[in-house]
Amino acid sequence: MPILRIDASETVPGTLRVIVSTAAVDGVVFVAANTFPSPWTPQHAERLEWLRTALPEMIDDIQQFPSNPGPQMSLKVGRQLLTAGVELFRRIFEFSPEAQVVWYEVKDELYRTDVEIMSTARMSIPWEILRDPKTGKVLAETVRNFRVTQALPPQKDGAVDGNGAHPK
Repeated sequence: MPILRIDASETVPGTLRVIVSTAAVDGVVFVAANTFPSPWTPQHAERLEWLRTALPEMIDDIQQFPSNPGPQMSLKVGRQLLTAGVELFRRIFEFSPEAQVVWYEVKDELYRTDVEIMSTARMSIPWEILRDPKTGKVLAETVRNFRVTQALPPQKDGAVDGNGAHPK
C-alpha cells in the first residue's frame, strides 16, 4: 500500500516549506521539497468559515428568496477554494522534476494510497482542498485514507505548546 507523506512548516508568516515523499514498491524513496508563498490566505480562511456557517441558512433562503445574493457569494467563495486547491497542488507536485516523480509514483494507485499530512504551519490550511488540475479530482476523495495532523510549531523560551507540553 503506497503512502504519500506531506510535511509542511511555515518558514516565515505566509511562506510554506513543503517536503513530499513516497516509497516505490521496490523500496526506493522519492522526495521533493519546495518553499513558496502560501496560496491559502487569512481571507480564504475567513471566507471558508463564512461559507460553513452561512450554507445551511442559504439553502433555506434560496427556497424562499431566489434573488438572495448569498448563493452568488457562496459560488464565488467556492471558485476561490477550487483555485486555491489547484494552486496548492501545483506548488507541491508540479514545481520540479523531483516533485513530479513523487506524484507519478502514486497517481495511478490513489485508491490504495494513504496520504499523511503533518503540518506545523501556524496558518490552518484545509488540506482537503488539494485538487489535481489534470483530473479535477480532490485528492482527499480519491485516496484510501487521508489524514492531517496539525501541530503547533516548536516554541522558544520554555513556552508551552498547544498540547500542554514543554518543548525540548
